[in-house]
Amino acid sequence: ARGGDSGCLPADWEADLAPVLDTRAGDDPSPRAWTFQTCSEFAFFQTCDPGSRCPFTSSPHLVDLDSFVDVCQRAFGIGGDTVARRVDNSNLVYGALSLQATRILFVNGEVDPWRMLSVLTPRHNLPVLLVPGASHHFWTHPPKPTDSVEVNKARAAIAVWVASVLSAADDE
Repeated sequence: ARGGDSGCLPADWEADLAPVLDTRAGDDPSPRAWTFQTCSEFAFFQTCDPGSRCPFTSSPHLVDLDSFVDVCQRAFGIGGDTVARRVDNSNLVYGALSLQATRILFVNGEVDPWRMLSVLTPRHNLPVLLVPGASHHFWTHPPKPTDSVEVNKARAAIAVWVASVLSAADDE
């Protein structure tokens, strides 16, 4: 077992990076695919600010923008300037935080670190649902008896919203 009897898990950057650098189609291509999309479109890099309480602000486990750009360069030959240009292009194409769209429900977990990249304030035809106590995508998984009341309420609210959107589309 990883970590042996100590209960600790080893931190090995190169081992963790191996699935991203592996160009063969394996059992789970998602780490490489997600990293490519991150490097080529969105730059959703989870970084730690020096001086913060984040545990990854110093070597050997420094997690900063340069470390992620290094991954993009090593895995795909995409450098920092290219990442920045592609993010600017994605923001232009998709509207960044000034979306000109409808029929999008922005669902976020209260403790999801990704929520800060989402629309958090409702706008005309762009509703927001914040799920108390939930992390990333809890409501998208099959229901379990251990799911919180809030996650179950979110699933129900999402179902009602989707049904209303589909009903409105039928009327058009």
